[in-house]
Amino acid sequence: MSQQTTTPKKRGRPATGQALSGAERQRRYRERKKARDRVTCDEKPSNPEHQRLFTIPEPQVSQSTAISVRTLPEQQAVTGDHEVDACLWLREVCKTATDPAVLELALEAAQRIEAPAKEIEDRYAAWMRRQPGVHPLQVAFASFNMADIAHQVERARERIAVYAEGLAVFGSYAAAMRETPAERMVFDTIGPLPDGGVWTLGKDVLGELFARSVNPVTLTEVAAELRYWRWLGHVRWRMSETADPDGYGADEDERISARRYFVEGFLTELAPLDRVEALHLADALADGLVDLQSTDDGARQAKILDHLLRTLPGSDRERSANG
Repeated sequence: MSQQTTTPKKRGRPATGQALSGAERQRRYRERKKARDRVTCDEKPSNPEHQRLFTIPEPQVSQSTAISVRTLPEQQAVTGDHEVDACLWLREVCKTATDPAVLELALEAAQRIEAPAKEIEDRYAAWMRRQPGVHPLQVAFASFNMADIAHQVERARERIAVYAEGLAVFGSYAAAMRETPAERMVFDTIGPLPDGGVWTLGKDVLGELFARSVNPVTLTEVAAELRYWRWLGHVRWRMSETADPDGYGADEDERISARRYFVEGFLTELAPLDRVEALHLADALADGLVDLQSTDDGARQAKILDHLLRTLPGSDRERSANG
């Protein structure tokens, strides 16, 4: 009796001769992942019109960044004290300089002053107190750090740099002072100002008006708008120090203040899209995104951070809140 031989059954799919190599499988996997990521990205909410209004413009290379050259202020004998007068002149140089090279010369000149800065400030304060009609507060403000030329040079460097940035964005100081599209949106939303100013409308009425305007739909867009207002005010203030030191009031338009207050409310209403957005917002808060000077010892920031933790996708607090 012949013994029948059985062939072991092979596991897996039958061979087709078209097996994919490891590299090909990796390539296809990356393509599928890219497609999934693209869909996820496309599904994220956004407001393109808000992004258009509140994206900080990039400096344009074609725009002129040349700063008009001013002549140095004339040295004058103000107090009769040679070193005090030298510091007063160097302080004026730092206030009016438009060329960083001039600031380097100011630093070199300051190094030739032998008396300590505190002594010079005391001598200047004593001279001011002897002048008729000078208030003690005037003495304090005028003499404070007046001999710290290095500090004044640093402030002047920032002023000149921001002025150059403003020119590269707007093209001129006059253009920087004109209404931006974002400001026009806010002003049109509020309409004619009532007697007594915008705050007489009340926060509820302002909230209803702004609710019908162009608003952020994500925390990233909230942060972008708040950064925009801070950037615009800073650039205008610094540009005015160079181009028109006596002609620009640095106080923010109260309509913009009302808008910022409204937008900050979204920080405790909108949930972060993911952990990355929550971390970016937390970093922005630490960097001063929200002005906490008028709040009660950081309670507002604590409320915002608590909201982030409670609404963070996948967090225990979010699950308990939804449950």
